[in-house]
Amino acid sequence: MDISSELVIALVGGTGTNFDEVVNYIKGILEGFYDEVHPIVLSKLPNIYFSDNPTFSGKSHLDKVEFYQKQGDEIAQNYPAMMGILATCEINKKRIPTKSNAYIIKSLKRNDEYKVLRRIYGHNLILISVYEPKAHRLEHLINKEIICCPDKRYEEIKEKATYIIERDKHDENNKDGQSVRETYTNASYFVRYDTLKEDIKRLLDILRGDPIETPTKDEVAMANASVCAMRSGDLYRQVGAVITDDDGNILSAGCNEVPKFGGGAYWNDTKDEDLRDYFCHEQGKPLTTIIKEQMAEEILKDIENDLPNRVKKLFQKNRENIIKKILQKGAIKDLIEFLRPVHGEEAAICDAALRGVSIKNATLYCNTYPCHLCAKKIIASGIKKVVYIDPYPKSKAEILYKGIVVDKPLNIKESLGKVVFESYRGCSPKKYNYLYNLKYKKRYDKNTGLINPKEEINYHTELLYVSNYSPLGYVQKEIAYIEWLNTEFEKKLNKKVIISEIDLNSNYLFETKWLNK
Repeated sequence: MDISSELVIALVGGTGTNFDEVVNYIKGILEGFYDEVHPIVLSKLPNIYFSDNPTFSGKSHLDKVEFYQKQGDEIAQNYPAMMGILATCEINKKRIPTKSNAYIIKSLKRNDEYKVLRRIYGHNLILISVYEPKAHRLEHLINKEIICCPDKRYEEIKEKATYIIERDKHDENNKDGQSVRETYTNASYFVRYDTLKEDIKRLLDILRGDPIETPTKDEVAMANASVCAMRSGDLYRQVGAVITDDDGNILSAGCNEVPKFGGGAYWNDTKDEDLRDYFCHEQGKPLTTIIKEQMAEEILKDIENDLPNRVKKLFQKNRENIIKKILQKGAIKDLIEFLRPVHGEEAAICDAALRGVSIKNATLYCNTYPCHLCAKKIIASGIKKVVYIDPYPKSKAEILYKGIVVDKPLNIKESLGKVVFESYRGCSPKKYNYLYNLKYKKRYDKNTGLINPKEEINYHTELLYVSNYSPLGYVQKEIAYIEWLNTEFEKKLNKKVIISEIDLNSNYLFETKWLNK
């Protein structure tokens, strides 16, 4: 591998994912292409760069995981992208300028961390989202805790492990908390733990420009679902869905949009009166918000009637704040029954019904996990499998339809007689045109004929989709971010980062030390 072709792989996935095995496998493959492969563990970096950073001293594995979760939240309060910048410090420090280098970052927890790494490393950064079923991750955490603390009760361990996994998705009570879900969907490539080796090998084949690596059925379908999502003019989110047969042929498609008379949904260039959400509101408020406010008012009125007079006055005084909090948190906030647009999955099902196309035993692809309202229609329509990217925490599908739907079964027996909900694997729809466009790779040479990947030297030694710019191009960015962070910390925390460049002409390294001012 050319020393200029650096590769930065960042991993993201839920707490409890067996990242050690993932890192070891990726490292083993990359060592066939790079002189040096450097694993970087994000959670260890604060203790390296913050001289006064507290360290965990207990023996409980779950307490340790929670300690690092809280520590990450505290660090993010000052700057959400902090851990991403600390990763650049490690990359710069570990870089061996006379050799080709690759880095594996374990693991991102916030979107801001990903964004700062993307700004610095561009196409040299590959974000890989790793899906492992919750049951597997829970079991992994429980087993580790049992080894560390064999005297603890199993129920106590399970309760704590479940809490840690749920906290990891998105900490709604803390704006600086972890948000794995948002980061997960930004991946360049999605892998599943049960097919890890196959998925990682294929990713490397794609990056090397293997001429015969074309999209899978899943990738084509999900790319189409994502294009459909862009049609939506919904005020909150864009969801697209397509339904395919076993051969990958698209039977129907849809997105979340307001339905129109005669069937289907509104288009931007419709000749009829445009009654999409943006144009239907009261004093700038969406109609769904008006309905939720009315519900909150009715609930408060019922509560108020049962209150003693002395409490009632205080209640009335804070009425507006109480309504605001009810709408910001809790069950009313999460209600989806009053949204005007038909959901993406519903639109695809209705599209098939409108045109008389059977979707029995078909597969539905959607960029978001179906909500419980869509799940029952998916079941009733005869669809046998759902493939999704974005987990959807509001969905109660698994609870309401337990025994009828199953999210990535542990074995084939569990899937019998159930609709299977399966996490997507393959290249991101955002990267689809980039990774599969023939202008970026070669299949035929007019002088030598068909390109044989086994004989083509570039296929073995170069990553086609990784920029071949000198690391010096982004070392300056690394230093700029550290200097900016230095200024911010000096103002806010009375701490400083000292940067000393070491013979930049022959060495790309710079040292950083976190010191009290």
